[in-house]
Amino acid sequence: MTHKAILEPEGCALVVIDLQEKLVPMVRGSTGMTLQATMMLKGAAIYDIPVIYTEHYPKGLGRTIPGIREFLSGTRGYEKVVFSAFGSTEFRTALEELGARTLIIMGIESHICVSQTVHDARDLGYAVHVPEDAISSRRGSDHLVGLQKMRDAGAVITSVETALYEMQYRAGDARFRQLLGVVKSVEEDRSAGELVKIVIYVPANHADAVRGALGESGAGAIGNYDLCSFSQRGVGRFRPGEGTNPYLGSRGEIEFVEEERIETVCPRRLASRVIEHVRRVHPYEEMAYDIYPLLGPDELL
Repeated sequence: MTHKAILEPEGCALVVIDLQEKLVPMVRGSTGMTLQATMMLKGAAIYDIPVIYTEHYPKGLGRTIPGIREFLSGTRGYEKVVFSAFGSTEFRTALEELGARTLIIMGIESHICVSQTVHDARDLGYAVHVPEDAISSRRGSDHLVGLQKMRDAGAVITSVETALYEMQYRAGDARFRQLLGVVKSVEEDRSAGELVKIVIYVPANHADAVRGALGESGAGAIGNYDLCSFSQRGVGRFRPGEGTNPYLGSRGEIEFVEEERIETVCPRRLASRVIEHVRRVHPYEEMAYDIYPLLGPDELL
């Protein structure tokens, strides 16, 4: 017998709340949240979990976004104007017909439609699991308030991967292999869209070689432009220690070198390859560089 807070696929249904065309772009981290919701939907298919979804006032807020809608073929969808999905008699009846005892609830917004749906579900006796990474709000503070209220109401706050691996329970079977494939594909989609800034410090007389290596290894692409970078001159200062073989200067003596700071962007998944490619043309024994994660537009809300 598993713990009551561990999710089991039997008697479970997935409820998708209002992932609509005019709402999704407004919430924080919408790209990542949508990817996690996609993972949850793919996982539901593995474990034969029925899916039911809502659209809040679709005439004004649009239909479910294409990236989610493609996984909803053959599922039941219900329009609503009340914030809680249980305000729709059709939704409530459809859920009762499924015979579900446990609900996984995801969507937007955390503190409004998701929270009110969770509260009503708990009042009606459903066990509820809420994957925190598959819900969101326009403001981070509201998202946190929604999470706390749902936790206080008795919902289990979880994550998509936590929920899926709890339902899987064990390794080694066909479903486990399917699950690994789903997780891997979503991670690849995520990393393909994530960017980092790479900064290289190099003696000025080797700057062109470094810029060339950056471009050849896949860095510096912005839209339809490539070989993009920014450079700034400055003075590097260092003192080689014992056991070093410095390109410039002498052991134990402070050296000042005119250097360029070269910065560019690249997909996160390529960062290691870019750094190794640059090392081959960089003259220093110890190459100085920085890597910074970059926020996407949907994370600035």
